[in-house]
Amino acid sequence: MWTCSRLRAQALAFAFLIPIGAVAQPVRTAEFTGSAKIGPVTRQVAMRFNCALDRGKINNLAVEMDIPDAEKFKSFFDVTPFEGPGALSGKMHLIVAAASGGAQVDIGSTGSFGNNGAPGTTFTFEAAVTPSSRSQLQKLQALAAALSQDKNKWLWRIENPAKGRPPIEAIANLTEGDASRLQAAVAGCRALSRKLD
Repeated sequence: MWTCSRLRAQALAFAFLIPIGAVAQPVRTAEFTGSAKIGPVTRQVAMRFNCALDRGKINNLAVEMDIPDAEKFKSFFDVTPFEGPGALSGKMHLIVAAASGGAQVDIGSTGSFGNNGAPGTTFTFEAAVTPSSRSQLQKLQALAAALSQDKNKWLWRIENPAKGRPPIEAIANLTEGDASRLQAAVAGCRALSRKLD
């Protein structure tokens, strides 16, 4: 599975191999500020939707959350099992609470430190869904659609792999302007939802 970070790396590595007349289609991103609670610790976090296209078709639709200074709350939630080869796939629950109607999707997540130029102490949870996982992609598209309708709440919950330890619970309150930015960022991945085969 290609993540958005790998797509960016591939784009840079092969920048000079794009033929004349070809149109590059970078990853489009909408990022929001949220607050995460890990046991007694509260952290400001960045929450993102990414839409990556490949020659006019969906490559992947992804969500990411950056948690600064993740090692400081290791005694409550250790993120290291989610990183690297053989990483544990975390159980992540994404919910949109909106007056116009909500949505929910449960999805597996892995992560890394220092993703996309972030500080080395910042851990990013990420999940990228491709057209090969049609059902999951449609659920994530529905979540993005609900989130981009109006001002609402975006809720994340990442289960702790250690039995009896607290989960990570995060929330971002989106304004109407935020919803519009998200709608523009994921427009390509939503508009092509019927062209996945």
